[in-house]
Amino acid sequence: MPARLIYLLSVVLALFLAGSVQAVTVTWTDAGGAHNWLTAANWDIGLLPTSADTTVIKMLPGPTIANEGAQSGVLRVGAGSAAGALTVDGGTLTTATNLHVAQAQGSEGTLTMISGAMTIGNNFVVGLSGLAALNMTDGTIAVGGDFRVANDSTAKGHVNLDGGVITAN
Repeated sequence: MPARLIYLLSVVLALFLAGSVQAVTVTWTDAGGAHNWLTAANWDIGLLPTSADTTVIKMLPGPTIANEGAQSGVLRVGAGSAAGALTVDGGTLTTATNLHVAQAQGSEGTLTMISGAMTIGNNFVVGLSGLAALNMTDGTIAVGGDFRVANDSTAKGHVNLDGGVITAN
């Protein structure tokens, strides 16, 4: 193979590898204060979650989404044996795949939807295996897959729908 072709293939491969996004787990710390999802200092890696990341909220208070542009791959509100909370108040959240509230047995999770919009690429589960609540007074939640409440025998899920719209596949 000519040297130029090998060099060209090496450069293309290097650019491809440099441009690929590596999925990570991003955990809420609230270290930046103000409980704002879109503050990079509030996340353990110092960067905002992307649509390729697993995002974990396992502390109180959790983040508030009041502006457009919040995103995640998989989102877990309440994970392990910890409690977590998320509030959407006028902002937008897009998850590429699943949103689990109270992801594990022994966890607790609360999602409060005051206004704004959430788009969930696949499944939205309120009570995957723990104790969960969805409190919704306005806004829209669009689910690309299933919307489930109390997914298994260990889960307890509550949906308090006082306004807003939930659509699911």
